[in-house]
Amino acid sequence: LQVYLRVKPKTNEELELARKEGYTECDRVSLDAAENMIKLTAPVESKTYKNSGVTGKMMHQYSFSKIFKPETDQKVIFSDIVMPRLREFLEGRNQLLFTYGATGSGKTFTIQGSAEEPGIMPNSFQTLFKSLEGKLCSSIP
Repeated sequence: LQVYLRVKPKTNEELELARKEGYTECDRVSLDAAENMIKLTAPVESKTYKNSGVTGKMMHQYSFSKIFKPETDQKVIFSDIVMPRLREFLEGRNQLLFTYGATGSGKTFTIQGSAEEPGIMPNSFQTLFKSLEGKLCSSIP
């Protein structure tokens, strides 16, 4: 099982809210893509922090197979995650790929993409159809 994390770029509204509350991005989230880890710090005003009974920062760490930074484009996601699985699929192995996350976290963009940056599905179909060119049986009605 491989678990990947794609970090969505912050919206202007998210950046403005952080500025108003006096937080920098690294106050809450520490991303270590080289180690494939993300560390989340609970806000001081959160119930998690208050119920911890711990002085200082309360932090949770999560590990992933690979972490993709906000500036990662669709082509890199496709080549690193999907292409190896497409090859295995064409060799007869079963494959499953799905996205999971909160509303507005970028799942649809990753899967569908846009006209300028096609996502996983359009790139997968294009790759599959190209790999079948010249290999179709012409005698089937």
